[in-house]
Amino acid sequence: MVSFTDAQAILKDPELVAIRDGYFARIQAVFDTGSDDCDRALVLYGAGESIDAPRGKDCAADIEEAVCNLADQADLLRDENVFRPLIINIGAHGVHFVDRLFGSHGYGATEERLRYVQTPVGELPMPDLATCQDWAAIRQATEAYLALALTVPVFTGPCLSSPLNQAMNLYGQRFLMAMLDNPAAARRDLRTITDVIIELHRWLIEHIPAQQLQGGAPSVRCQPPGYGQLGGCSTHLISAELYRDFIAPLDEDVLSLYPKGGMIHLCGNHIRHIRTWAQMSSLKCIQLSSIANEELEHQVEGLRPDQVIYVGPTKVLPLERIMDATGGYRVILAEDIQPPHRRQPKIGRDRTSA
Repeated sequence: MVSFTDAQAILKDPELVAIRDGYFARIQAVFDTGSDDCDRALVLYGAGESIDAPRGKDCAADIEEAVCNLADQADLLRDENVFRPLIINIGAHGVHFVDRLFGSHGYGATEERLRYVQTPVGELPMPDLATCQDWAAIRQATEAYLALALTVPVFTGPCLSSPLNQAMNLYGQRFLMAMLDNPAAARRDLRTITDVIIELHRWLIEHIPAQQLQGGAPSVRCQPPGYGQLGGCSTHLISAELYRDFIAPLDEDVLSLYPKGGMIHLCGNHIRHIRTWAQMSSLKCIQLSSIANEELEHQVEGLRPDQVIYVGPTKVLPLERIMDATGGYRVILAEDIQPPHRRQPKIGRDRTSA
């Protein structure tokens, strides 16, 4: 392992910054026109280090170790065929970070009663982020990392998820019932959750250099600067009408914080929401994973021709099927593979131009 001093120098290397930004420009071209000037599809597969920053922990040693480990991998960024961004993540409690701000301890709780908030839907109290120790710990660790002024790695903070995901984390099935039985209460709490998520995003936007700020899992979801991200996992639990009327405006509120809009991550059954996503001006791309991979052709046919799809080949979704659907246009192949040649897609609408 390189020394901490040498690691900092490596992760400030202007040549590596230029390589990263060159790949950002190529992805932006895919967003803007469907492809860059290369005849091969663009492939993304990054490498990262995570720093766990729960309350009460001094993260100085962890930051130093993460920086040294990442510097050891710096030559990955020099790959001329695959974009391998170098990533630093500072978070805590996985997908349940925001839960903690509202008093829930998520699915890792030792007691069932701690998994969900106990207040009735419609009475969720707004947390005071100025005094919240969990959020303070993330801010302090992030500020300590930022003081190093490393210019090469991209950065992602704690999982901020989406309003619906967070409502499900906080209430479980009680929230689904409330959307039907007490919609005013459900809307009230969704607004509270959204306002908290927005405040957290705003802090990251204000403090992280725009050229480096990313949403979650940038190893397979890295976007050019100026784009945000949220999770759409729980949308597979609700109808098209409930998503359109309750959730889509709030997802737009979050993504519109970013100057170029952003991405929704999907991992369930979501075909019924495609029409709504095609109408969301701030939604610029989706990322398919797990069960959602099976929906590729539906997404290609139903999304706007200027919306990009991030997807990686799997056993059930081989590369040939992805290429048949997209031709390698308006798609980022998120897996450790060599880039295939672009070609005319066999199905769906023409994705070779906006």
